[in-house]
Amino acid sequence: MSDISVILAENPIILWGGLILGLLIFLTTRYLEQMGEEEYSTPRPSTLDAIVKPRIKEHLDMRGRTAPDTSLKIGRELVGDVDRYVDTKMPSILMNPNPRKDKESELEDLDEDDFTDVRVLKVSSSGIFDKVLDEVLVALTNPSEEEQANNWKFYIFKKDSFLDVPGNDMILDPDVLSYNYAGMEVEIDDATRNVVNAAVSTEVSEKVLAAMPNYTEKVDYLFPIHSQKMTGIEKEGEHLRDNDGF
Repeated sequence: MSDISVILAENPIILWGGLILGLLIFLTTRYLEQMGEEEYSTPRPSTLDAIVKPRIKEHLDMRGRTAPDTSLKIGRELVGDVDRYVDTKMPSILMNPNPRKDKESELEDLDEDDFTDVRVLKVSSSGIFDKVLDEVLVALTNPSEEEQANNWKFYIFKKDSFLDVPGNDMILDPDVLSYNYAGMEVEIDDATRNVVNAAVSTEVSEKVLAAMPNYTEKVDYLFPIHSQKMTGIEKEGEHLRDNDGF
Protein backbone atom coordinates (compact mmCIF):
# COMPACT_ATOMS: atom_id res chain seq x y z
CA MET A 1 0.00 0.00 0.00
CA SER A 2 2.82 2.35 0.89
CA ASP A 3 4.51 1.62 -2.45
CA ILE A 4 1.33 2.63 -4.27
CA SER A 5 1.15 5.88 -2.25
CA VAL A 6 4.76 6.69 -3.09
CA ILE A 7 4.18 6.03 -6.77
CA LEU A 8 1.10 8.25 -6.82
CA ALA A 9 2.92 11.00 -4.87
CA GLU A 10 5.83 10.96 -7.29
CA ASN A 11 3.57 10.75 -10.35
CA PRO A 12 0.49 12.94 -9.70
CA ILE A 13 -0.46 12.68 -13.37
CA ILE A 14 -1.41 9.03 -12.77
CA LEU A 15 -3.69 10.04 -9.89
CA TRP A 16 -5.39 12.84 -11.79
CA GLY A 17 -5.57 10.77 -14.94
CA GLY A 18 -7.34 7.99 -13.08
CA LEU A 19 -9.81 10.43 -11.47
CA ILE A 20 -10.58 12.10 -14.79
CA LEU A 21 -10.99 8.72 -16.51
CA GLY A 22 -13.34 7.53 -13.77
CA LEU A 23 -15.39 10.73 -14.03
CA LEU A 24 -15.64 10.37 -17.82
CA ILE A 25 -16.80 6.76 -17.48
CA PHE A 26 -19.42 7.79 -14.89
CA LEU A 27 -20.73 10.67 -17.02
CA THR A 28 -20.80 8.53 -20.16
CA THR A 29 -22.72 5.79 -18.35
CA ARG A 30 -25.28 8.28 -17.00
CA TYR A 31 -25.72 9.83 -20.46
CA LEU A 32 -26.31 6.44 -22.09
CA GLU A 33 -28.82 5.48 -19.38
CA GLN A 34 -30.77 8.72 -19.85
CA MET A 35 -30.64 8.36 -23.64
CA GLY A 36 -31.96 4.81 -23.34
CA GLU A 37 -34.80 5.90 -21.07
CA GLU A 38 -35.79 8.66 -23.51
CA GLU A 39 -35.57 6.29 -26.51
CA TYR A 40 -37.74 3.61 -24.97
CA SER A 41 -40.25 5.79 -23.18
CA THR A 42 -43.66 6.15 -24.82
CA PRO A 43 -44.69 9.75 -25.60
CA ARG A 44 -47.69 10.80 -23.55
CA PRO A 45 -49.52 13.87 -24.82
CA SER A 46 -50.96 15.88 -21.95
CA THR A 47 -54.37 16.45 -23.55
CA LEU A 48 -56.73 14.65 -25.90
CA ASP A 49 -56.35 17.51 -28.41
CA ALA A 50 -52.65 16.67 -28.83
CA ILE A 51 -53.55 13.13 -29.87
CA VAL A 52 -56.60 13.69 -32.02
CA LYS A 53 -56.29 17.02 -33.84
CA PRO A 54 -53.02 16.21 -35.68
CA ARG A 55 -54.53 12.86 -36.71
CA ILE A 56 -57.69 14.50 -38.05
CA LYS A 57 -55.66 17.15 -39.88
CA GLU A 58 -53.40 14.48 -41.42
CA HIS A 59 -56.40 12.50 -42.63
CA LEU A 60 -58.05 15.58 -44.12
CA ASP A 61 -54.84 16.65 -45.86
CA MET A 62 -54.41 13.20 -47.43
CA ARG A 63 -57.99 12.10 -48.13
CA GLY A 64 -60.09 15.25 -47.88
CA ARG A 65 -61.59 17.20 -50.76
CA THR A 66 -60.89 20.86 -51.36
CA ALA A 67 -63.78 23.28 -51.08
CA PRO A 68 -63.03 26.42 -53.15
CA ASP A 69 -65.15 29.46 -52.34
CA THR A 70 -67.05 27.53 -49.68
CA SER A 71 -67.91 29.01 -46.30
CA LEU A 72 -69.16 27.26 -43.20
CA LYS A 73 -72.12 28.87 -41.48
CA ILE A 74 -74.21 27.96 -38.47
CA GLY A 75 -77.56 29.27 -39.55
CA ARG A 76 -76.80 32.78 -40.79
CA GLU A 77 -73.63 33.17 -38.71
CA LEU A 78 -70.37 32.93 -40.68
CA VAL A 79 -67.81 30.60 -39.07
CA GLY A 80 -65.01 30.63 -41.66
CA ASP A 81 -63.85 29.27 -45.00
CA VAL A 82 -63.81 25.52 -45.55
CA ASP A 83 -60.29 24.42 -46.50
CA ARG A 84 -60.86 20.66 -46.80
CA TYR A 85 -63.57 18.20 -45.82
CA VAL A 86 -64.23 14.49 -45.91
CA ASP A 87 -67.46 12.48 -45.79
CA THR A 88 -67.31 9.11 -44.13
CA LYS A 89 -69.53 6.46 -42.55
CA MET A 90 -69.20 5.75 -38.84
CA PRO A 91 -70.98 3.19 -36.62
CA SER A 92 -74.06 4.58 -34.89
CA ILE A 93 -73.10 2.81 -31.66
CA LEU A 94 -70.25 4.20 -29.58
CA MET A 95 -67.10 2.17 -30.26
CA ASN A 96 -64.41 1.39 -27.70
CA PRO A 97 -61.11 3.12 -28.64
CA ASN A 98 -59.09 0.54 -26.67
CA PRO A 99 -56.69 -0.98 -29.26
CA ARG A 100 -56.63 -4.30 -27.35
CA LYS A 101 -60.36 -4.80 -27.84
CA ASP A 102 -61.30 -6.81 -30.92
CA LYS A 103 -62.78 -4.22 -33.29
CA GLU A 104 -63.94 -6.84 -35.77
CA SER A 105 -66.21 -8.46 -33.17
CA GLU A 106 -67.81 -5.08 -32.49
CA LEU A 107 -68.54 -4.41 -36.16
CA GLU A 108 -69.41 -7.85 -37.50
CA ASP A 109 -73.04 -7.73 -36.34
CA LEU A 110 -73.70 -4.28 -37.81
CA ASP A 111 -75.50 -3.80 -41.11
CA GLU A 112 -75.68 -0.77 -43.40
CA ASP A 113 -78.48 0.82 -41.38
CA ASP A 114 -76.22 0.86 -38.31
CA PHE A 115 -73.82 3.37 -39.91
CA THR A 116 -74.24 7.15 -40.12
CA ASP A 117 -72.87 9.59 -42.71
CA VAL A 118 -70.49 11.98 -40.97
CA ARG A 119 -68.74 15.07 -42.33
CA VAL A 120 -65.40 16.30 -40.97
CA LEU A 121 -64.27 19.82 -41.89
CA LYS A 122 -61.08 21.83 -41.54
CA VAL A 123 -61.97 25.53 -41.40
CA SER A 124 -59.85 28.67 -41.56
CA SER A 125 -60.70 32.26 -40.73
CA SER A 126 -62.51 34.07 -43.51
CA GLY A 127 -60.37 37.23 -43.60
CA ILE A 128 -57.65 37.50 -46.25
CA PHE A 129 -55.30 39.29 -43.83
CA ASP A 130 -55.62 36.48 -41.27
CA LYS A 131 -54.89 33.86 -43.93
CA VAL A 132 -51.76 35.65 -45.14
CA LEU A 133 -50.61 36.10 -41.53
CA ASP A 134 -51.06 32.37 -40.86
CA GLU A 135 -49.01 31.47 -43.95
CA VAL A 136 -46.19 33.84 -42.91
CA LEU A 137 -46.11 32.41 -39.38
CA VAL A 138 -45.89 28.85 -40.73
CA ALA A 139 -43.02 29.82 -43.04
CA LEU A 140 -41.10 31.60 -40.27
CA THR A 141 -41.64 29.26 -37.32
CA ASN A 142 -41.76 25.83 -39.03
CA PRO A 143 -44.33 24.54 -36.50
CA SER A 144 -44.89 20.90 -35.58
CA GLU A 145 -47.95 18.93 -36.70
CA GLU A 146 -49.59 19.57 -33.34
CA GLU A 147 -48.93 23.33 -33.56
CA GLN A 148 -50.24 23.45 -37.13
CA ALA A 149 -53.39 21.60 -36.08
CA ASN A 150 -54.02 24.21 -33.40
CA ASN A 151 -54.13 26.93 -36.08
CA TRP A 152 -57.22 25.36 -37.66
CA LYS A 153 -60.79 24.85 -36.50
CA PHE A 154 -62.28 21.38 -36.92
CA TYR A 155 -65.97 20.47 -37.07
CA ILE A 156 -67.46 16.96 -36.94
CA PHE A 157 -71.19 16.75 -37.71
CA LYS A 158 -73.62 14.31 -39.26
CA LYS A 159 -74.31 15.06 -42.91
CA ASP A 160 -78.02 15.27 -42.11
CA SER A 161 -77.24 18.24 -39.87
CA PHE A 162 -76.33 20.37 -42.90
CA LEU A 163 -79.17 22.25 -44.50
CA ASP A 164 -79.92 21.55 -48.16
CA VAL A 165 -79.61 25.04 -49.65
CA PRO A 166 -78.52 26.32 -53.08
CA GLY A 167 -74.95 27.55 -53.51
CA ASN A 168 -71.53 26.38 -52.34
CA ASP A 169 -71.83 27.31 -48.68
CA MET A 170 -72.18 24.57 -46.06
CA ILE A 171 -74.82 25.63 -43.54
CA LEU A 172 -75.33 23.79 -40.27
CA ASP A 173 -78.76 23.63 -38.69
CA PRO A 174 -78.52 26.10 -35.77
CA ASP A 175 -80.73 23.85 -33.64
CA VAL A 176 -78.21 20.97 -33.70
CA LEU A 177 -76.43 20.58 -30.36
CA SER A 178 -72.63 20.33 -30.24
CA TYR A 179 -69.83 20.68 -27.73
CA ASN A 180 -66.06 21.09 -27.56
CA TYR A 181 -64.50 17.63 -27.64
CA ALA A 182 -60.76 17.06 -28.11
CA GLY A 183 -60.40 20.72 -29.10
CA MET A 184 -62.97 20.41 -31.90
CA GLU A 185 -66.64 21.24 -32.40
CA VAL A 186 -68.40 17.87 -32.32
CA GLU A 187 -72.10 17.15 -32.66
CA ILE A 188 -73.60 15.31 -29.69
CA ASP A 189 -73.95 11.89 -31.29
CA ASP A 190 -72.21 8.52 -30.99
CA ALA A 191 -71.31 8.43 -34.70
CA THR A 192 -69.46 11.76 -34.54
CA ARG A 193 -67.66 10.77 -31.33
CA ASN A 194 -66.47 7.63 -33.10
CA VAL A 195 -64.30 9.82 -35.35
CA VAL A 196 -62.38 10.86 -32.23
CA ASN A 197 -62.29 7.29 -30.89
CA ALA A 198 -60.86 6.01 -34.19
CA ALA A 199 -58.06 8.61 -34.07
CA VAL A 200 -57.19 7.69 -30.48
CA SER A 201 -57.19 3.96 -31.27
CA THR A 202 -54.87 4.44 -34.26
CA GLU A 203 -52.42 6.57 -32.28
CA VAL A 204 -52.25 4.18 -29.34
CA SER A 205 -51.92 1.12 -31.58
CA GLU A 206 -48.95 2.67 -33.38
CA LYS A 207 -47.23 3.49 -30.09
CA VAL A 208 -47.76 -0.06 -28.80
CA LEU A 209 -46.43 -1.63 -32.01
CA ALA A 210 -43.43 0.71 -32.08
CA ALA A 211 -42.51 -0.19 -28.49
CA MET A 212 -42.79 -3.98 -28.86
CA PRO A 213 -39.61 -4.64 -30.93
CA ASN A 214 -37.57 -2.58 -28.47
CA TYR A 215 -38.70 -4.44 -25.37
CA THR A 216 -36.05 -7.19 -25.39
CA GLU A 217 -33.38 -4.64 -26.33
CA LYS A 218 -34.39 -2.52 -23.36
CA VAL A 219 -34.16 -5.51 -21.00
CA ASP A 220 -30.70 -6.43 -22.28
CA TYR A 221 -29.60 -2.81 -22.07
CA LEU A 222 -30.82 -2.16 -18.52
CA PHE A 223 -30.10 -5.56 -17.00
CA PRO A 224 -26.89 -6.98 -18.55
CA ILE A 225 -25.63 -8.22 -15.16
CA HIS A 226 -28.88 -10.09 -14.57
CA SER A 227 -28.56 -11.74 -18.00
CA GLN A 228 -24.98 -12.76 -17.21
CA LYS A 229 -25.99 -14.22 -13.84
CA MET A 230 -28.80 -16.22 -15.43
CA THR A 231 -26.32 -17.63 -17.96
CA GLY A 232 -23.96 -18.58 -15.14
CA ILE A 233 -26.74 -20.29 -13.20
CA GLU A 234 -27.73 -22.30 -16.27
CA LYS A 235 -24.13 -23.44 -16.74
CA GLU A 236 -23.83 -24.40 -13.06
CA GLY A 237 -27.06 -26.41 -13.37
CA GLU A 238 -25.71 -28.25 -16.41
CA HIS A 239 -22.46 -28.98 -14.55
CA LEU A 240 -24.32 -30.37 -11.54
CA ARG A 241 -26.56 -32.56 -13.71
CA ASP A 242 -23.50 -33.95 -15.51
CA ASN A 243 -21.73 -34.76 -12.23
CA ASP A 244 -24.79 -36.30 -10.60
CA GLY A 245 -25.56 -38.42 -13.59
CA PHE A 246 -28.94 -36.84 -14.44
